[in-house]
Formats: sequence, C-alpha cells, structure tokens
Amino acid sequence: MTLTIFSNFKIDSKERLIRMKDSFHSFKNHKINQWVINVRGKYKLSAIKFLDEQLDKKLHASSIETGNGWFFDTKIISKKISNDYILYWVEDHICICGKKEFNNIIDEIKKFNVEYLPYTFFGNGLLLNQFKNIKKNETEYLFFFKHSKLTYKIQCKNTKPIIGVNPHILGLVGIFKKEKFLEILNSNKFFLRRYPKDTPFDFEKSSSDTWVLPFKIGIPKFEMFSSIDDDNRYYGSSLISRKLYPKRVARFQLIKKESQKLKFTHNVFKKIVKKILFFSWLQNLVKRISYHF
Repeated sequence: MTLTIFSNFKIDSKERLIRMKDSFHSFKNHKINQWVINVRGKYKLSAIKFLDEQLDKKLHASSIETGNGWFFDTKIISKKISNDYILYWVEDHICICGKKEFNNIIDEIKKFNVEYLPYTFFGNGLLLNQFKNIKKNETEYLFFFKHSKLTYKIQCKNTKPIIGVNPHILGLVGIFKKEKFLEILNSNKFFLRRYPKDTPFDFEKSSSDTWVLPFKIGIPKFEMFSSIDDDNRYYGSSLISRKLYPKRVARFQLIKKESQKLKFTHNVFKKIVKKILFFSWLQNLVKRISYHF
C-alpha cells in the first residue's frame, strides 16, 4: 500500500502547534510512504522544523501562501503527491486505533478500490447508524458500497434523528484515492464561494452537492481518529468531551481568536450588508462575493 499524508493547514497559535505535534505522534509510525505538508500561519516555521526533524526524507514541506486562496495553493502542492492514496491530515484529530488496524484498513481500501473513507467523527459508533438499510460489502475492517443519490437519500433519512440535519456527502477529513481527490480539487461546480477563499471548506460537499455522486465509499468498523474538541453534532464524542485530552483552551475561545483575524475586506462587506441590505438572499449573495477577495 502506498499512502501520502497530505495537508495545507494553518498553524497560527501555540495551541494549534501543540495539537499538530500530538496528532503527528499518534500515527507517525504507521505504514506511510510520504508526507506532503504545506503550513501557513504565525507558527509555520516551527511546525516545519518539527516535521523535518521527525520525518527527514519522507517529508516534502513548504510554506506557500500566494494570496490566491486554499484551492489555488493546494493545487500547486498536490503535484508533489507520488502515491495512489492520500490521507488529508487535519492537525486537531488524534489517531486512536492501533498501528495494525490502521495499516490493515488502508490495505483493504486499496484492495477494494475505495475512493473515499471518512476516518474521523465516528460519533461513539453512531456514524455506522447513518448507513443502516443500505446494501453493503463487508470486510474484516470496513464496509464499502457504491454511494449514489439513492443511497444518500437513505443516509439522510437515517441521520436526521441522530444529528438533526442532513449529513455532508463528503468531508475533507478523509482518505481518498488520488484521482478522486484531484477531481474534486479541480472541479468548478459552484460560481460563488460559500466560505472565505483562504479556508478549505468549499472542498467539502453538502446535501446540495449531489453532482459528486456516485463514488465508492468505505466506512470503518471502528474509530480510527477522533477530534480533539469538535463533537460535530455527536455530543460527547470529542476527546475533550470524553476527558481523553487536556482542555487548555475552550473550543469557542480558539475559534473566536482565529475568526478575529479575517481580512479587512470581509468586515467591510459585512458592515455594508447590515446597513443597506434587508433581504436575506441578497445578504448571502454579497457575503459569498466577499469570499473571493
């Protein structure tokens, strides 16, 4: 199995740096051939130095930040990927399964040509309930099937009682077949951004993005990774909620601090919208236009 750990993340606080190091140590010795990591933010040099000391020749590190946005920069960085599968690494998720389980599930993903597997937000097992009543293939470590508009409708029906909303079709915190990841990265299916351009969230596909279907999805039978502080509507499922990770900074404080660093252009647009626009659809339109700047 050939696997690249890939990321373009922002380390702009000491807390983010600590979490990145903890996450790294949780799976650094697993069967991984290559690390392609771009780091942005105040602590990017510290992060790159740490990774370089740990990984040596396995690491392709960079600190590209052209100002053209996450998608633009990520396309540049992705040219370094030399393996057939990638795990998109988000720095505040910890691997909690064993090395054997991790390696074997990666091997099964390749064996059965799985295109996407969500590796985190297991929800204390509730993630599995999203896919009940869907015909699935089963291996020792995972379930897999061809995810289509029909199976997604079943998933939505199962999920509403669990988290109260329709689930994303596809998230960034996943293991991807390289071709599928690049296909999504290079797609131009939306005219206006839904999130600021220096964030990766437009990569994720919500309930309105059914164009991304069908693809072969895999679902792990066990929890591979867990978020440090994000329950993601599965209340009580994060490591801090389970008292498995120290709570040095509250999640809302970390997010508030980072949100204060939004570009001045976005704040100007927001003030204009509040003052002169009254229709919610028009407010949303202007907000999305602002994300292109």
